Amino acid sequence: MEDRKTLALNILASHNEAYELDRCLKSIIIKNLFDEIVIVPTTKDPEVWKVARQYTKKVYHFEWIDDFSAARNFARKKTKSDYIFWCDADDVGSGLFAERAIKMKEYVINSNYDLYFIPYYLYVNDYCEGIASRERIYRRTKFFWDKTIHEQLKTRKKITYANFNGISIEHRPTKDPRVGVLRNLRYLKKEYDNGTMSKDMLYYFARDLHLEKKYDKSIQLFEQIINNQCNNPDVLCHSAYCVSQYYTYNDDGTIKKDTMFQGETFARIALSFSDLYAEAYVILGDIYYAKGDINNAIKFLKIAISKDPHKGNGVKELQFYEEKPAEKLCYIFCQLGEFEQAIWYNRLALKHNKSKRNLDIRASIIKALSEQKI
Repeated sequence: MEDRKTLALNILASHNEAYELDRCLKSIIIKNLFDEIVIVPTTKDPEVWKVARQYTKKVYHFEWIDDFSAARNFARKKTKSDYIFWCDADDVGSGLFAERAIKMKEYVINSNYDLYFIPYYLYVNDYCEGIASRERIYRRTKFFWDKTIHEQLKTRKKITYANFNGISIEHRPTKDPRVGVLRNLRYLKKEYDNGTMSKDMLYYFARDLHLEKKYDKSIQLFEQIINNQCNNPDVLCHSAYCVSQYYTYNDDGTIKKDTMFQGETFARIALSFSDLYAEAYVILGDIYYAKGDINNAIKFLKIAISKDPHKGNGVKELQFYEEKPAEKLCYIFCQLGEFEQAIWYNRLALKHNKSKRNLDIRASIIKALSEQKI
């Protein structure tokens, strides 16, 4: 009889991450889930080591050399199990993790794929801003980690993979997220200036520059990525979306009337790479509304609402998948005097965020009702 396959947990922990490490481990360690736990502190911080040793004897120090892949490969080599589930210390299991984790393990072991993607929610200040699908579980003997930052799993073998949406991991940093972005930019700029940057890292460099609002350079790099078309469709779609967003909106969210036509062009380019994502449809809805073409604005915003944030492995901004288009449709239908439609979309938007603007729209609808305008 074939031996039952095993699942290990790998976690890296850095200086001053004792609280985050304990929080992470409490959220994901479920009875009978992990057959092996390997924790690699990249620090000699005694509090981090104290927490780690409460959960496993397999705690190994890795001297930090500014290379995340080197640290993850070190953890991988210290692991014996068939599959590895990896996490960072500032990650936590979602609310349903404990309930569904064993089913996840059974699926991994019985389905026999090499790589499993699961949703990864990106939090900033307790507000979930985005979601991506990350390669979270992998067959130990088929993969290695590559790149010093924005590290990725690589293989020289033919593999099979699957998506598992039953559970998710949430990234909940306690530090200012800009610290990580600025660190990444320091590393990436050195690589870019040396002329050694790969096509994968060029996208991350452009993305981090964009996050820091260094738009002149980020837009140049995104357009280079789009023109070369040497990345996967998810990356190309997101690159085109970022360019479209830049040409379409001012910092306060109002429309740039002088460049919105360029914004429309890049939104359509984004959709030519993939129509799984809602962001470009919201941009087109806003542009057509600004043009005075209300019917097309409504059409694109309704398409945006129909998109599933769990489809596609690229980074998605969650507010574009119901909240923003529903709020915009509520506003449009309120202006048109179609209050039943406005109420329906307002309720949909309020499922996500009770913003002052949204509540003001609801107040205007209630006022119209009281005045018997419906």
